[in-house]
This record gives sequence, C-alpha cells and structure tokens, in this order.
Amino acid sequence: IKMELQQIKEVMKKYEKAWENKDTSLLLSCFTSNGIYQENPLSKPYKGYTKIARFWNKVVVEETRNIKFKLGN
Repeated sequence: IKMELQQIKEVMKKYEKAWENKDTSLLLSCFTSNGIYQENPLSKPYKGYTKIARFWNKVVVEETRNIKFKLGN
C-alpha cells in the first residue's frame, strides 16, 4: 500500500493516541487485517489483528504504565 505523507502523519497521530490511551481498537485501525507489528528488529513479529491485539493487551494495556509517546525526527 502506497501512502502519502499526510496519510502517514494521520496514522502516526492515531498510533500516538493508541499508546497514550492504551486503546487496542485505535491501534488496530492503524493496520490492515494482515498487518505486522514488531517492537524492534530482534523481537518476534505479530501478524494480523488477533496476534497484534493479544500482544498489545498483554504488554501495553496490562504491563505498561505512564506512557508518553514521542516521535523522533
């Protein structure tokens, strides 16, 4: 999928809100149904809504506190 710069900015804004609000539904709206979420290059990738949501709910919603999102330049 090819995205324009404005679309990327909109997705990143949603991603920021999803992190800060621990909002699984909002996070999933940033991905296609077969999208892949990977925390870092050495971590396990999670493919599809079900696996992404399972990871997100355990790691972000249940185990993470005081989230502040900052996008680097």
